[in-house]
Amino acid sequence: AVEGAEDDRAQGAADLAALGPQANDVVLLVAASGATPYALGAAETARAAGALTVAVVNNPGAPLAAACEIPIKELIKGNRLLFCEDSIVRGTQLKDTIERLFECGALEVHMRPACPPLIFGCPYLNFSRSRSELDLAGRMAILELEGQDDKNLDEYSDASSPKYHDMVEKIRKRLGLTSLKYQKLEDLVDVIGLPKEQLCTYCWDGCRGAKKSCREKKDQILKPEMAASSV
Repeated sequence: AVEGAEDDRAQGAADLAALGPQANDVVLLVAASGATPYALGAAETARAAGALTVAVVNNPGAPLAAACEIPIKELIKGNRLLFCEDSIVRGTQLKDTIERLFECGALEVHMRPACPPLIFGCPYLNFSRSRSELDLAGRMAILELEGQDDKNLDEYSDASSPKYHDMVEKIRKRLGLTSLKYQKLEDLVDVIGLPKEQLCTYCWDGCRGAKKSCREKKDQILKPEMAASSV
């Protein structure tokens, strides 16, 4: 974070422009006051690029609400909100967003992530890779519950265990959510439609119970794709 960055309108415009907004994009801007210069600069750049702009503000007549096409404070205030998230990695930005939603008058904020809690950092992709596995919301919760972050990981990755539910409750409280319910791993595997032994589930259960290591699984999955691409 940079001190005073929120007051730099030009920087907001430049940062948004660097993302290459297009006409089929939606840009959501959140500012409790509705007058943050950084957000206003970003909104102007997004609209100039043809993107749909949506404002979440605490004051209906605020400049940001006027600058965006859809000011939605009215959709937040006094309502119960349910969000579907792809995953919760660290949860830092999500926590800030949840706080702002309550500041805008939300009665309740519920979250339903599309994948199970991340317990292990992915050694192959950037999906859940962090500087430390302690950056993961699941590991932070386990550390608080156990006094160390690598204890009873099999139980914490098992959605039917009491420890799993304790971990999810810790994450819910830290994020400030009204309720939090993750997708179960077995349901996710079922939706994908492939046998679990053909999938890498390391991020969620460390490939617990697998006959092959995740590296062997990865090689097995990639070989057909590599062969097809070489034809």
